[in-house]
Amino acid sequence: MLAAAAVACGGARAEPGLIVGLADDTLMATPVETSNAGRDLGVRAYSLSLDWQRGRLGLSAASAGMIQTAVNAAGGNRVVLWVYGPPFYAPTTAGDREQYCTYLRDAVTRFPQIRDVVIWNEPNLSSFWTPQFNPDGTSAAPAAYVSLLARCWDVLHAFRPGVNVIAPATSPWGNDDPGAASNVSHSPTRFLLELGAAYRASGRDKPIFDTLGHHPYPASSAERPWRTHTSDQLISIGDLDRLVGAAEQAFGGTGQTAPGSGLPIWYLETGYQTVPDPSKAGLYTGTENWPGSLPDAAGGEPAQPPPSPDSLAPDQATQLVDSLRLAYCQPHVQAVFNFQLRDEPSLERWQSGLLWADGTRKGSYEAFKRVVAEINNRSVDCTRLKGMTFAELIAAGGAGKAGQRGGKTLAGADARKSTRIAWTARNPARFGFARFAARLASPGEGRLRSRSVTFTLLRQVYLATTRRTGVASTTVSPPLRPGAHVVTATFRGDAGHRPASVKVLLRVVNSRAVVSAHAPTRAPASAGDQLSVRFDGRAVSGALRVRAGDRVVRSARLTALGVSPNRRTAWFSGRSVTGVSLLGKIELGSPGRKDELRLWLNGRQLRTVKTLDLRIGRPR
Repeated sequence: MLAAAAVACGGARAEPGLIVGLADDTLMATPVETSNAGRDLGVRAYSLSLDWQRGRLGLSAASAGMIQTAVNAAGGNRVVLWVYGPPFYAPTTAGDREQYCTYLRDAVTRFPQIRDVVIWNEPNLSSFWTPQFNPDGTSAAPAAYVSLLARCWDVLHAFRPGVNVIAPATSPWGNDDPGAASNVSHSPTRFLLELGAAYRASGRDKPIFDTLGHHPYPASSAERPWRTHTSDQLISIGDLDRLVGAAEQAFGGTGQTAPGSGLPIWYLETGYQTVPDPSKAGLYTGTENWPGSLPDAAGGEPAQPPPSPDSLAPDQATQLVDSLRLAYCQPHVQAVFNFQLRDEPSLERWQSGLLWADGTRKGSYEAFKRVVAEINNRSVDCTRLKGMTFAELIAAGGAGKAGQRGGKTLAGADARKSTRIAWTARNPARFGFARFAARLASPGEGRLRSRSVTFTLLRQVYLATTRRTGVASTTVSPPLRPGAHVVTATFRGDAGHRPASVKVLLRVVNSRAVVSAHAPTRAPASAGDQLSVRFDGRAVSGALRVRAGDRVVRSARLTALGVSPNRRTAWFSGRSVTGVSLLGKIELGSPGRKDELRLWLNGRQLRTVKTLDLRIGRPR
């Protein structure tokens, strides 16, 4: 079950903020050039990779020398160590696991500056871990990986209790097809769920990792960072709610912390590839094999009106700024690593760096530097993200144009009193009965009344005003579908108070119940009139056929059911036989009043519905 996952934003960010780093091994190969660029850019971490081979129990002299060079060049910034090997070296036996974990312990023993360790790389792909599936098609890699995590967590924490074990470092893609012609793999969501199943089956009551790592690459370099996907075969930055939901379902209520109870998330790799500038074309060889590569800098775009999530970004500079601001404002996310600093010259590989292959700066370099400074200074305004259409809707609520006053953003005005906003609505909420509610207060002044609070869900905006209790609330219409929804509650600030914002992951669930109906005993019914909706904890089932005015409404499929706490009201939804959305609400009448059934087709309410005797009960 998903807990409310909240983080303050809108000019202020709860500790520890966002770490921006570089995933690039050049800190070992060209330490001076890389560290100089890193300092200029303001990055706070570097991730480095080492190859592991079966039989190795410790760093070789050459590996130790490269790590020493990198640690010295990092200048006190975090160094994240990443150790993996070819897929046929995946540690799937007890002996291999012992060797691999001993190798990691040797690395952190030699280099106390290293306190973050990534266990393997993209174990959900056959290109990094085999086998992915057993001969009978059942999952193999997740259970083997859980065994590796458990052993390494124990070994590393026994030596250094404060070490940060990061896993599973999943690829954003996977096909869940053991018979695929290529790329036999697990989707990141299925991999997490299988990890949870293996962890629960093991009976372990200790964690197996301390930070959830993921690689949220987009479907193409031009895809907007806030774009969401409906398939579990891709989890990008805009799909954080599904990543969190999978982790909560996998580990909620176990000894392994989940995001809702404090597990941080690190985006260990992501990036946006560029096409070579004509003046740099001679540096590159081969043919580009990745869709949507962009110019490094083509002038950007205005922030308002917000571009559609289906539009294509104009350049890499825009993508870097938008994605880093979004990650800063996302709940649970504590680090983002750009892959990489410097382009690889082969176009079959990666050109998502901030430097061309010859080490000169791209046009996106300065844009990246500016947004990292915003993040380090905690001046990102989370109420002004492109993917959230606050714009003119909120300006009407009393803030200045575009949330500004006197040429400065409200988030930057230090003279005003600080404010806090906290989510107070029930979470999870039953289908049809979700409410948005948040309490606004100022330390030393208490609850703030008569202030406008805006609730935003995707592109839908709801306005509410705080009451004497400091709580602003609103009902949600139409009902939210079952699942996870990222909702932001925002106070834009006023002359005396700074802005505040809270983001939550609201879970909407079905009710275990049965709703049924039949024609009144004293009035003949039309043949076939019926209503039956049931949720038994696994699936919603049932059927609807009633006459509404001069038409008969029939369901093709029912998909959601929610019942009020007093079991007098219920909502259900699905699709009609004509293929349009179907929504229904029933209310049981008090003595002397008839039961009511109301229907909406494609959002339009039908005028009259045949009166039925209704029942709301519990499933057997």
